[in-house]
Amino acid sequence: MRPAKAFPKGATERLRVALQQAKTKSNFQRVLCLWLRAALGLDANKVAIAIGWQPTSVRRLQAQYLHEGEDILSTVGRGGRRHQNLAEEEEAQLLRQFTTRAE
Repeated sequence: MRPAKAFPKGATERLRVALQQAKTKSNFQRVLCLWLRAALGLDANKVAIAIGWQPTSVRRLQAQYLHEGEDILSTVGRGGRRHQNLAEEEEAQLLRQFTTRAE
């Protein structure tokens, strides 16, 4: 197995600040995933145990950080209506039928 690529200089301090500024659990976990490697030198398996992720997810995030830099920390979550079966208007119409019956 090849040696891990080093994080850029100053990454530990910038990630520490980002940890303090994290507003959501998922954002905190993403930054912590990177900080544990930068500050403590933990491998992907140990980081995965610490934050409750799979080692593959840890490696993917760390590789993305090394490739794209700190821009990945400011990305917005996926969000949206991925599992919708009806358009919003159709859903509202369907729900109206039930609410009128219930009243």
